[in-house]
Formats: sequence, C-alpha cells, structure tokens
Amino acid sequence: MKKGKKKKLTACLLFGGMTLMLACGDASLKDKTDGYNQENEEENSEAEKDHIYRIEDIDLEMPDQGRIVSFCESGDKLYGLLCTSDNDAGDYSIMSLFDNLDSLEEITIESEDDCYYWLSIDEDGSFYTVRNPYTYWDYEEDTDTTDACADEEDVSSTEDAEQVEDLTADEADKESNITALATPEIVKLSNTGAIVWEIPVAEWDKKAYIQDIEYCKGLGLVTASSEGFTLYNKDTGEEERIPFSGLDSSEYEYREKSLYTLRDGSFCMKMPDLNMTYKMYRMNVKKGQFEEITDILPSCVSIGLNIFPGKNVDFLYIEDGKIRGFYLGDSEEKMICDLAASDLMLENIEFLDESDENSLLIHADYSGTWDGELFKLVKVPPEEVREKEELVLGTASANYDIQRAVSNFNQRNSKYRIKIKEYDFQDCQTYEEVCDRMNLEMVTGDVPDIMVFNLFSSYENYIKKGLITPLDEFFEKDGEITETDFLENVMAASKRDGKIYLIMPAFLIDTCTAAKSMLTDETMTLSNINAICREKNVKEEDLIAGIGRDDADSIYNRIYGDFIDYENGTCSFNSPEFINLLEYIGKLPVLDEDEDEDFVDTDNYYREKKSILNSEWMSGFEAYQIDKSGTFGEDVVFNGYPGINEGKSYLVPLMQLALSTSCKDKEAGWEFLRYFLTDEYQKNIRNYFPVEKKAFDLMAEKSQEIPYYIDEKGKKHEEPSDYGICGSEIELEPLSKEEATEFSDFVKSVTDVLNEDKKVEDIIFEETGAYYEGQKSAEEVADIIQSRVSIYLAEGMD
Repeated sequence: MKKGKKKKLTACLLFGGMTLMLACGDASLKDKTDGYNQENEEENSEAEKDHIYRIEDIDLEMPDQGRIVSFCESGDKLYGLLCTSDNDAGDYSIMSLFDNLDSLEEITIESEDDCYYWLSIDEDGSFYTVRNPYTYWDYEEDTDTTDACADEEDVSSTEDAEQVEDLTADEADKESNITALATPEIVKLSNTGAIVWEIPVAEWDKKAYIQDIEYCKGLGLVTASSEGFTLYNKDTGEEERIPFSGLDSSEYEYREKSLYTLRDGSFCMKMPDLNMTYKMYRMNVKKGQFEEITDILPSCVSIGLNIFPGKNVDFLYIEDGKIRGFYLGDSEEKMICDLAASDLMLENIEFLDESDENSLLIHADYSGTWDGELFKLVKVPPEEVREKEELVLGTASANYDIQRAVSNFNQRNSKYRIKIKEYDFQDCQTYEEVCDRMNLEMVTGDVPDIMVFNLFSSYENYIKKGLITPLDEFFEKDGEITETDFLENVMAASKRDGKIYLIMPAFLIDTCTAAKSMLTDETMTLSNINAICREKNVKEEDLIAGIGRDDADSIYNRIYGDFIDYENGTCSFNSPEFINLLEYIGKLPVLDEDEDEDFVDTDNYYREKKSILNSEWMSGFEAYQIDKSGTFGEDVVFNGYPGINEGKSYLVPLMQLALSTSCKDKEAGWEFLRYFLTDEYQKNIRNYFPVEKKAFDLMAEKSQEIPYYIDEKGKKHEEPSDYGICGSEIELEPLSKEEATEFSDFVKSVTDVLNEDKKVEDIIFEETGAYYEGQKSAEEVADIIQSRVSIYLAEGMD
C-alpha cells in the first residue's frame, strides 16, 4: 500500500453545504400554474402587462473571480461578503453598496487559509460572520490498479492506523497528514474589518452545521444550526442556548431554519413543524425566546422555498417563474413580477429586495453562466410593453437548455415570442402518457410551430405524414453554419430519404463494452452467447454483471429493433435469434431489492472474468478511461448489445428539434433551432457528446491531459480524476493519442438512434411473462409476438 496524495479540504463545505443548497433558488421560464390555455390567452396577456420587468445592469467594478457568498442590510446600505478565490478559502472582504447604487466600498477582512460564510450587522455597524480554517487530513489509498478489491482488510487496517496531527498550511504541503476538522468560529468585525473578538462556536454546535445567523437588536447575535439556536453577547461573545419547545426531538435536527429581521424591526424565525408545514416564530426580546406567530404563512410557501424580507411587503419569494410578496397574516400573496412573461430566466437567487415601488434589487444568474450578478429588475409601464406574434414550442417537458434558449430568443427577437407548450400539464400519470398526448394532438392537427422530441416521441410518423419541414435549405442559406461542421454519423441519423429533418445537438452512446481478452477476435451476437459463455467459463445469467429479470425491458428495448423493418412493415420475432434472447432473459435471477440475502456485490466481476458485457451510457471520453483503468483494468472492445448478426450501439439524443410544416415563420423558427448548433452552445455542453466536430475534437484533446484548474493567481493546478471500485479509488490515466482516436472512431461509427416504440415494448412485456412462468414455450411466445407486431406494422403503427 502506498500513501495517497495530499488533499486540502475546506470545512466550509461540510458545515455550510446544506445551507448553501437552501439559499439557492431558481425561477423557471415556464409557468406551471397556468399551463397553456388558448381560451384565456388574450385575458392572460393583458394581465401579464402589469407585471413585466426588464433587467437594468448595475455598473460596479467587481474583483476578478469575485463572488458574493452572503448579504445583509442596514438602513440604506447593502453589504455583501465577497470571496475572490476559485475555492472557498482565499481572500475575503465586505462589499458596501449604497441604496442609490452609485458607489462601492470594500472592507478588507483578515483571511489566509480561511473560509467565511454568513454575514450580519448590528446597529453600531459592526459585522458578524462564521469562519472555518482550511484543514488537512491524512489518508492512504490503494494505488495498485491490478486488483482494486483484493485487500479490503488491508484498507481497513490502514484506516485504523491513521494518525491525526495539527499542521500549518505550509507544513501540510510537505507532509501527508491532515488535522482534524477545525471548529467553526464566530467572528465580530469592526466597521473597518478589524477583528473585535473571535470565539469557537458553542460546544453543542461544534459537530453541527450553521444554517443561518442574524443580529437581533437588544439581544445579540443569534445563530441557527442543526442543534438549535444560540445567542452570542455582542460585547464579549459569551454564548447561551436559546430554549425552544420540542427541539430536543431528533426529528427537528435537520429541519431548515431561517432567521429574519423584518421591516418593522421584529426578529423572526421560520421552520417547518413535524408535519412539514412552515411556522413563523417571533423573538420575545424580554424573555429571550421564540414565540409562535399564530398567523399562518400562505400555502404557497412550500418546503424548500426561500423567502426574503421586503421593504413594502413582509416577504418576497420566487416560484413558477413569478416574484410574489405577502404580509404575515394574509392567506394570499401579491403578484409583483412575472418573470416568464418578461422572458427572464434566473438561477441561484441569493438575494432579493424591493429597491422602490417599481424596481427590485436581486443577486442571481441571468446569463446562464452560473456566475451570480447584482442587478435591478425595473417595471416596464404596461403601455410600453411591445406586442409580439407568438410561436408555440411543443414538447413533453422542457429541459433547462430549452428554457434558456427560449428566454434568449424572446429577448433578442423583436417580432416573435416563443411560448412553451408542455404536455405534462394535461392530467397524464406517466411520461409515456405525456408523449401519447403529444402524439394524439399532433396527428389530429394541433401542431406546434417548433417541436422538441425525446425517446418516446413518434417523430417517424410525423415525418411520414408530412408534419415536419426539411432543413436542408436553411443550412444552405445560413452562411455561418454548414452541414459539414458536424459529425457525419449524427447528421446521417437526422436524415430521411437524404433530407435533414431533425437537429440533434448533443448525444450519449448506449453500448456494451468488454475486456479485449474476453472478446479478442469475435463479436458477441444472439447466435453465439451460449458458446462464448461456455468458452470463457461465464454463467449466462452473469453475462452482464448485476442485472436481473427486472432489467428485461432494458435489454429488449436495445435489441428488438433488430427484428423490425419499419420501412417495409415486416418483422422476424419468430426467429432462432429472438428465441435465444428469450431463453437468455429467462435465466436471469428474480431479485428482491428488499431482501439483503439477494444482494451480490458484482463490482469486480469484470476484473475477475466472471462477466463479459458492461452495459453503459457513455457521455464522454472519461467513460472510456473508466472502463480501461477501472471497470476492466485492461484494454476494452466496443461490442454493443448482442444483435442478430452484429453488436448494436445507439446514439441517445439529449433532445431532437424540428420545424413543423405549418410553422408561422420558418425563418424565425430556424433562428431558434440554429442556436443549438452554434459555438456558443456546443462549447458549453457538459455530460454529453457535442455534435460539432470542433467541440468534439476539443473533448478528445482534453482526454489526453490530466484535468487541471487555474487559480486566482494564474497558476495551473492538476486535479487527476479517480474512480471508485470496491471501496478503493483508482486514478484515471489520460488517454494516449491512439486511444483517443480509437474511441473517437467508435463514437463516429454509431448511426442508429435509440427511439423506443412503446407499442412493441408493451406487446413484448405482455407476452413474455407466460414463458418466464413456464406456461408457454419460447417458440410459442415468439410466434405470438410475431403475429401481434405484424398486425401493428400493417396498421401503419398508429
């Protein structure tokens, strides 16, 4: 066993992580409450005009890589805790911003290897924050990748032998030791940033995480944690526990707790009860304890929703693409801003307040970069709201990329506004029913201008029925985007009869890999499964590690297409190959997830040569690295799922986009579609393969390097990726140029698109059970499936 590399950890993530999640919010472009109602369109449009806002940037010179991690207010000033580092330990300061937003001051905080989070201010202008020092620990890991699971006892004994000792940051860079996690500290700062006092958190909070802090006038600093509430004396820092009825119950431990100072000066706390209903509690300053406010919160304030104290209302919140406000005691809320109608999409909302009656001050990400910015939302007078023609985008469910693209289009285009029509609002119980509803409306004439398809969408039918416009002429006229800019196999998969009907901006590869030593010179097909398993001494039920009879649908879904000729309307399910498939699945174990004795750890089956095929969705070159260095520990081959004569691998689209032949303005529709093919979109694709050759080749180049980041000083730091297997971490080696080329060639060779046919799947599911239960032979079941699918194909797949 060899000592592993040193790791630097920030306790801020451990103590503040949960709170950071609770502090974030998002405002979707979609309005799920209203759905899509054609009859109320005109009425809704007029109502929306009263709540349209626009973004007004605040021209502030922020430090490079600066980000605000917490806010507090006092009078006409807004303060932000500013971190100017790539990670949480670095340089911190307090940003002071006047309400008129015309000046910015910075108050420097002493911070070396420290992490600060939360900020509050008292009536004297002193600040309070929580500090966590950077910390180190020592660990040893198994760096021998030949058998990652062989020495689990050695791993345990090594962990037992670890010794923890205190080190400075410099010493830790030279030693493979790490201190125990440092205790968070409450720090009081003067209005110039000097430390007034600093003390460790109260004893009961040393193993807790701090959820919020807020100064309470007349009492001191109040903190809320998973252990309850603590009061710190403003002059000395002396702490005392704030009693709270029922908080001894362990069920309260991880309840979200938030602290607020309201516009009338009262100090309040929000926390859900055991029924997960939010309750508001007001601080009785004389008694030094919280008392429940009998006025209930509006039902709109659901668990996990972040609310912000306002100046004209008690609280503001954002949900379903709308900013609303409410007063304590009111059962209904007040609409303030319709973000969806304003074509604004916001994420990571960390601060919100009313600047005046017609504007809001907000810190959020509105550009899609995940970097928060401070800006104003200014109300647009109803008479100045521009009327636009509407294009309808129909989809089962709009993902983030679609919502962001619609927002951008609507802001740029002066003539048209895209409205998202999601079919999942129409009383459908399953995702398949959603797609069936979309299909039904499409074939009966209710066709949207722009369509976004997923795996269950019947776009083949739409193309045959002439509902989708070929895109070739748009590529030819574009001038910037040409067909040759993109991967040939993906473009070929988007064509029918030589014409481009679909845009597939990003994709996964669905395939089966195998160790090269197990499938050296042959491809596993449905004809030779038995022979290869016997030759390699592998049980057929272990051919793909860890799957059972419950996974049968996934196997059928990848293979049944090999038995159907959709173009000619024929099938061959009564073939020996399909019978072999039935018999293979019949041998899979029936696993009971609730029974521990049924669980078998198969993590190392491929390294131990107990299994052959690894079924996986590959989303990047790292998947190949994981197979070589981790799963198999040797060179691999891309077999695919066993088919009739070859292995079957598939393109799995992130989505596919199309223009309808009835689109009101096809040029405007193309303007929307083409965005997904631009450098701007393609270079930012994560967790999928991009379709653009340039972006794909860049991904291949990066796979040949050790991952790295550039710190705030411009210094490059390598961060090797690793992969966990059987409790051990294996460092992933960069691919060689030859390996990257080999994998690229494989990805570019895949031409079939995974597109599930639910009617065929239902037939197979309904009939195969009789074989599994021994009621019918495999041949009889194959004949029945052949008959039913043949009838379905003859009827035109409607």
